[in-house]
Amino acid sequence: FQFLADWTQGVWLRGRGIIILLFYVVKFIGFSYRCAEDPSNGFVLSFMGFTFGVGLCEELVKALPLLWHFKSKGTMGWRAACLWGFASGVGFGVAEGIMYSSRHYNGVSGGDIYVVRFVSCVALHAVWASSAGIFLWKHQNLLHDAEGFLGVLVNAMVIVSAPMILHGAYDTLLKKEMNSWALAVAGVSFLWLVFQVETARRRDPDEAESEDVGYAAAAGKVYCIGGMLLGDEKLGNVDNVDAYDPATDRWTPVARLP
Repeated sequence: FQFLADWTQGVWLRGRGIIILLFYVVKFIGFSYRCAEDPSNGFVLSFMGFTFGVGLCEELVKALPLLWHFKSKGTMGWRAACLWGFASGVGFGVAEGIMYSSRHYNGVSGGDIYVVRFVSCVALHAVWASSAGIFLWKHQNLLHDAEGFLGVLVNAMVIVSAPMILHGAYDTLLKKEMNSWALAVAGVSFLWLVFQVETARRRDPDEAESEDVGYAAAAGKVYCIGGMLLGDEKLGNVDNVDAYDPATDRWTPVARLP
């Protein structure tokens, strides 16, 4: 993106269509990267750069295997989606740790900085990608209902929006040497993953401890609708609607009851 943005600097196109739109998306991302890298920029411009440049691109890249799976098949459960995201995040974090170490620390800094860099890179990338994977499992309809490449791209950005913003905030705060706030963002990232796990567990029909559930069959699928936790209304009602597809032998979340 940076190369394309630099190569097209000063070039402006007129017209309509997906090519023109993608051209300006690339230029915007390239501009965002320059905002992130410029040390003279203030907090707002740096945050925009790290969010829409670094955060958006890196979170989309990590989510690519999951986006492809749920767009083409969508047979895995939330645990597998979390594991795929975790593996993608770990791989990306290791690669980024090696890159940063070779560029900035190699032969200059002590060994402790390598430990900090690798632990932070790997852990946070794994957390962000895992939470995106679970969120995607819960909102598969965003990909299924998307029309055309542009629709898929926009909805993919929605899917990674929370990790993208957390990623951008963390990098901006580190750049501005606001380390305590950066640590707080890392904590919020972990809590966001915990929230995704707990809500996925409640929506998973294989784990839901609910009774008085309604069932319906339509279009070759069986739908599991609502219910009460442990059959006790005092514990709360379940607002899940899940569909079982005999062809794939999988339950998938469909909607939430109003």
